[in-house]
Amino acid sequence: MSSNKDGFTAHGIDHGSNSMIGDFTDAPDYFVARRLKNIPFAMGVAVDSGTAIEAGVEKILVDKCSIDEGIEEAFKVYDALVALKMSDPNLTKRRESIATSVALAADALKYYGPLELPENGRQHKIKVECVTENWRLPIIGYLDFKFPHAPRGKTVVDLKTTFRMPGKMSLGHQRQRAIYATANPGWRVEFLYVTPKKSQVLEDGDVAEIMAATKEQFRRLERFLSAGDADYLASIVPVNPDNWKWSSATARQVCREFYGV
Repeated sequence: MSSNKDGFTAHGIDHGSNSMIGDFTDAPDYFVARRLKNIPFAMGVAVDSGTAIEAGVEKILVDKCSIDEGIEEAFKVYDALVALKMSDPNLTKRRESIATSVALAADALKYYGPLELPENGRQHKIKVECVTENWRLPIIGYLDFKFPHAPRGKTVVDLKTTFRMPGKMSLGHQRQRAIYATANPGWRVEFLYVTPKKSQVLEDGDVAEIMAATKEQFRRLERFLSAGDADYLASIVPVNPDNWKWSSATARQVCREFYGV
């Protein structure tokens, strides 16, 4: 690798994200396969159900349609996403959670008032600069919902779907919230967690502290990337096929074929 390039530039990385740093810190073997070798593999049905629920809720809020129409949209999205995953044992369980999750989320979001829509598309793109003396990397993200007239003031809400309600936000979610808050000064940032049975809002973590820690992780990632090309990095990372990021059938197959374990 050229010594006059920073690690991000050397690997063709022009922006970062919360999910990128999450892949690196949680599963560096997965990070190399997915982010550097660009090996394609499908996400699990849990991710698909979350995407579908968000699509249904978004339709209700943006198009001002009924909850039943939002649920119908969610089923349509889910069925399309899982069309090639019919052998997944969690397929039916996840589908059965969609209707109540859409209804609970839509009901909870009524509290915040009218939605602010971006000029282009349906998600607000945000950017936070991560800068050192040697390199600059924009951290990019996309907001779920912005409510400029919420009861407690201007509020960003990110929707998270789950089967088990957390007592506290995970570090990855706290990091995502800190990025959103930094990119939206003057706005509250709340995470709405929805299970098939209930919903709750969480706002954990000190934004300044978490952003400082996040930027340090990006500095560590840059140094890791500077150590060599993708093949070299794949040869030195610890491989853990039991990590949840390898849990989908296609991901497990990638792990076996790429790392031999």
